[in-house]
Amino acid sequence: MSVTNADLVVVASANMPEDDVSLSGGVVDLAVKMTFTDIDVADTVNIVSDNANDDIVLRVFGKDASGADVTEDLTLSSGTATTPDAGAQTFLTIDKVVKQSGTRAAGATVTLYRTSAGDPLATFEAASVSPTDTEITTVRKIFYDATSGAAQKLLYEKVFYHNNNATFTLSDANIQIEAFTPPGSLTFAVGLSATLDDSASVAQRLDTAPGGVSFVAPGVDVAVANSQNHSPGSDQGVWIRITIPLSHAAVQSSTFTLVEAGGTL
Repeated sequence: MSVTNADLVVVASANMPEDDVSLSGGVVDLAVKMTFTDIDVADTVNIVSDNANDDIVLRVFGKDASGADVTEDLTLSSGTATTPDAGAQTFLTIDKVVKQSGTRAAGATVTLYRTSAGDPLATFEAASVSPTDTEITTVRKIFYDATSGAAQKLLYEKVFYHNNNATFTLSDANIQIEAFTPPGSLTFAVGLSATLDDSASVAQRLDTAPGGVSFVAPGVDVAVANSQNHSPGSDQGVWIRITIPLSHAAVQSSTFTLVEAGGTL
């Protein structure tokens, strides 16, 4: 079967920092999906499974309307997992959602929803239906807790585009941040690792650019490594750079869209 959009999924690197001084990048982590969708307006959330025998506890990390860090655990139990567990905590933003415990039912998907509008925010798939063939245990944003400082900041974080098709290559493949107008005075740029399945990292995300990576503005294609052949099951490292001016508002990852395109049999 040809490579489809469903085969191309953005996942994490092994080191997704939550401050400006921790290691950033490394090898791929197929259990962690990246999201570029936020809750839009302050609301509570709930989770529900499509399999009554699912069993899972998810912890939601985010900020409330005042900007304070908050968490909440949501639980589905085997036998009643198709009945939503509705949270009570109001979130203005959601930074990550992490599995705490539980044994997944085969073929099950848990969905995190915004309560008032019923908008899906994230999905947690068991291994047999996962877009990476690995159980999804975390869904998170890039640039967690990124804020302005006493001077302009350049932050670098790494994600991967994973081709989960077991047979076909995405040829003539390119990746870009879609053209958009960033909020405030933020600027974004993207660059790709020179080889597929690489493990490069930087000592910290702040002002530490990855070696050998050239960055381009949104709306500009960057050629995928391996002569633009994104091989079956392989991972293209994608570095995102954000420039945060002095005294700027906190960063929301939903302000940009990362896309990969190419040809397939």
